[in-house]
Amino acid sequence: MNNATQTHIMNKPKKHTRWILGLLFIYLIFLVWGIQNNLPYLAEVDEPAFVGPALRVASSGSLNPGWFGQPGSTTIYPMAILFHTWFALVEGGFLLQSNPELMAHFNQNFAIYYYLGRLVSIAYALLTLPLVYWLGRRAFRPITGLVGGGLLIFYPYLLYHAQMTRPDSATLFYVALSLWLMLRVFDKPTLSRHLWVGLAVGLSISTKYVLAALGPVYFLICVKHVWQSRKTPRLRAEIAKSMAGLFMVLAGFALSTPYFLLDFETALDNVLIEARSEHLGADGLSKPGNFWFYLTTALPTIMGWPQVVLAYLAIGVAVWRRKQAQLILITFLLVYLIGISISPLHWVRWALQILPVLVLFAAEGIRKVADLVVRVGVKRPQLYPHLFITLLLFVSAQQIYDTILHDVRQANPSTRVLAREWLIDNAQPGSKIGQEWYTAPLGGTSFEVVDTWALGQDRVLANYYDEGYDFLVASSGMYSRFYADPERSPNQVQFYESLGETAKLVQEITPSTTRGGPIIKIYQLSQ
Repeated sequence: MNNATQTHIMNKPKKHTRWILGLLFIYLIFLVWGIQNNLPYLAEVDEPAFVGPALRVASSGSLNPGWFGQPGSTTIYPMAILFHTWFALVEGGFLLQSNPELMAHFNQNFAIYYYLGRLVSIAYALLTLPLVYWLGRRAFRPITGLVGGGLLIFYPYLLYHAQMTRPDSATLFYVALSLWLMLRVFDKPTLSRHLWVGLAVGLSISTKYVLAALGPVYFLICVKHVWQSRKTPRLRAEIAKSMAGLFMVLAGFALSTPYFLLDFETALDNVLIEARSEHLGADGLSKPGNFWFYLTTALPTIMGWPQVVLAYLAIGVAVWRRKQAQLILITFLLVYLIGISISPLHWVRWALQILPVLVLFAAEGIRKVADLVVRVGVKRPQLYPHLFITLLLFVSAQQIYDTILHDVRQANPSTRVLAREWLIDNAQPGSKIGQEWYTAPLGGTSFEVVDTWALGQDRVLANYYDEGYDFLVASSGMYSRFYADPERSPNQVQFYESLGETAKLVQEITPSTTRGGPIIKIYQLSQ
């Protein structure tokens, strides 16, 4: 295909601004549409880990969040500022001093703060979109950046995490920002560009420790420039600029997470907990097994197999042709994937951080396949735009459909909320209810509720009868983990078997196409 024709048809950067604005508008709709989820009754399971530290900072005036597990600083501190400002402006608090009353207000109106926290995640998600475009425009071509941004907004798994007070969308933002700034240093290694890269990488590590994988990529770029200037008068200047940028990585981390060092004992305890080697349903694979899991399970779960295959195809072509800017992105992919594969655990969500790179390779794969078909197959260049768009829609159709359904489910009451409503309508006031994680949010009801990680944890069914429980509530979010590995958890499996045989199943609430949540089973114990 004639390159000039392709450029004329598809690459019109001046018109891409309006397309980016349109994508941002669509993304905003999807992000806000599903923001409610289980609020105002229930926060998601990991959200308190970030909202709690932000509340401590906002209410006490101390900058020590008291928790450094991710560390999540780039999420915690913006939330703290937002909480403090909102309380001062709306609830009559102090703007320039601490507000101890804020914590009490949270206890009475917790949903407001989770909504505000989710807005921080949404803001990061929106800011990531233009960065992906700029990154794609530099490493590939403008149309690749535009299509990559379009692909990014239709991943329901990413959308779900961007609608929570977690640092997942922040990690995507800082990965895209850091890599884009690295390519600018690669093009022209000025001191200011080195300093900006170092700061961005430091903030990335303050978002999530594993983003230290950006460091080796930046270091290799520094080595490249130093090596090229080894026989020139610029050598000392290049070394100085590189050292300044690498120092800024440490400075950026220290400035954004100062209490990691000032409260190092707490930080170390938190890091050791996060680095645990066992977690039911997320362990048991070898290091190569983890790596294979991300390539063949995690990424297809997020992106779908068609897009993943196209991304792998484009990566292979980039390696073969030795495109330097694209090789920088591939280096980050390898370093990051190897880094997370070393962990004893494996999670699908840990693959989210490489999406700013993978979507660009997927977009480039679409372009290359369309180009190949036109040049070798039909040999009609004028069909290129139509073929390109058709292929784009084909590989994105399932993700677009799933994204719409995801937000429909998020906007409807989940099975957990329906379980709450059923118990309020059918259980006697004051009933004693035992339930495990991922079940009904029963705060503010008249019931005597005992929450536990799993119903069979260190207990047998007879204990619940002896202690006068009226209802037990089980969730597939828990019991499915035990049934997936029954040899490892025989006592837990036996507990659920006994529960199903001896107790009366009075209600089973299941998810559907338009309703999210786990399967909730409510059992009544006959006394």
